Amino acid sequence: MVFAVVLAGGVGSRMGNTQTPKQYLPLGSKPIIVHTIEKFFVNAAFEKVLVLCPKAWVAHTRNMVVKSLGKTDRVEVIEGGSSRNDTVYRALCHIESNYGMDEETVIVTHDAVRPFVTHRIISENIAAARQYGACDTVIPATDTIVESRNGSEISNIPPRSQMYQGQTPQSFRAKKLKEIYESLTPAEKDSLTDACKIFVMKGEPVYLVEGEVFNIKITYPYDLKWLKRCWEGMQPMINAVYQLIAPRMIDVTYQEMHLSGSQVLIRPLYLSICHADQRYYQGMRSEAALKAKLPMALIHECVAEVIYDPTGAFQVGDRVIPIPNSPTQTDDIIAENYLRSSFFRSSGYDGFLQDYVMLKPDRLVPAPKSVPLQVASFTELISVSRHTISRFDSIAHARRDRIGVWGDGNLGFFTALLLHYLYPETELYVFGTVAEKLAYFTFAQETFLVDKLEDSVMVDHAFECVGGSGSRSAINQIIDHINPEGTIAIMGVSENFVEINTRMMLEKGLRMFGSSRSGRKDFLQTVELLDRYEELGHYFENLVGAQVDVREISDIHNAFNLDFNRNFGKTVLKWEK
Repeated sequence: MVFAVVLAGGVGSRMGNTQTPKQYLPLGSKPIIVHTIEKFFVNAAFEKVLVLCPKAWVAHTRNMVVKSLGKTDRVEVIEGGSSRNDTVYRALCHIESNYGMDEETVIVTHDAVRPFVTHRIISENIAAARQYGACDTVIPATDTIVESRNGSEISNIPPRSQMYQGQTPQSFRAKKLKEIYESLTPAEKDSLTDACKIFVMKGEPVYLVEGEVFNIKITYPYDLKWLKRCWEGMQPMINAVYQLIAPRMIDVTYQEMHLSGSQVLIRPLYLSICHADQRYYQGMRSEAALKAKLPMALIHECVAEVIYDPTGAFQVGDRVIPIPNSPTQTDDIIAENYLRSSFFRSSGYDGFLQDYVMLKPDRLVPAPKSVPLQVASFTELISVSRHTISRFDSIAHARRDRIGVWGDGNLGFFTALLLHYLYPETELYVFGTVAEKLAYFTFAQETFLVDKLEDSVMVDHAFECVGGSGSRSAINQIIDHINPEGTIAIMGVSENFVEINTRMMLEKGLRMFGSSRSGRKDFLQTVELLDRYEELGHYFENLVGAQVDVREISDIHNAFNLDFNRNFGKTVLKWEK
């Protein structure tokens, strides 16, 4: 079992003229302590969240918890001790008396006035405590540390490279911590400053977990004043959002969110970079577009884990695919992804490059069980192909002896592969510019280099998956090589107008339709398709060109740069922030 122990025993003597302990002072619309409790409450790893506070504030704290989180048995408020370590000891005794304690029991202790702790820090604390027995969260010292034994003269200047600034959480195997604490003499107990020192005094190793510079402790009045200015007018739960503020510049901003009774809280597990993300990141959109849409968090392809769901639609820990398109109205004719009132994440609205995301239950679908999470991360792009094929099926005539796909990139691969499984009797032709990329299309009847295409090659219908500067030549080549009354699906995105041969469009009586994005129905159909044909997952798994573990902002930049230099395959981010 794993227990969170929120230490809220301080009286806030350094906060100036206030009778209220600092942990109960407001930050935004709720007290600081509530922000902190929420970070542990939404983490399914914890059996219980124990909050230890002064006796006079126990009832008040319990009322705050109910008001913010509703009635829950996962949060317990109990009286703290006379000192920090006495408070930790009380928590240990409470756990042992009420829940039992064995060698595997872990406690994660954290200051109530550090509301910016991240999911990554908490998870690494749990793992380190299990593996090593004890750990402390630290950041490297950035200033020179000066030691003075008499308070007036320097006695030592230790090497800065060996110095770290301590934070919390501090985490331990609970039984061992209790045993060591009970073995201390009264004099040793009096010398303690924190729980880690208990282990250090007895020669026990304490593992270091990397903290964050923003995991600050609210100690002085100016700390709170600065934070209030940042969060004035915002709402409860603090969330880190990694926004593109200018091409190739990402900054973290802190936003607050409600633990709403009608929305599901998710945390990204894996994210996949799309060409649309790259156009923003590299500054390939127009100046007007960038000005209108930045700052915003990128990435709309993601697989996530359910952290908290008051709606009952999902279980905590469920793997889900978030739908980036959010409609604000419905229409009997127009699909949700074409309504101009809908908004789309990573296109003027924050995408999934965040610590947490709140979504309505209908914006989530269960992740396919038959594919690895890395593949599940780009379900959204597969759903775009599925959506286009569904539209094609309702528009195109029934003669489908030969279907052509123009484009040898990711979109072309997804579209061609789905066509292969949905129309197994149809001959599938794929047209591209790079022989090495066309070699991946092993399931196609034939592949062709577009600059060596013979006039005799004809198809009944075609899908254009090229986009960009190649759109014009691809569309006009399709018009030349499609049979009369064929249907052309336009899927590639171009920033500029494209000239097409309208005369031949008319003479052949061709149909052309545009297709973009997808909706809930398409996601459900895509998941069903992936689960029905397990071999699809094997094909898609080969497209995972690189995986980048993201622990800091520099890793995000590395992922985008790596992806930009790759002409085929998907770059996947494993979210470990």
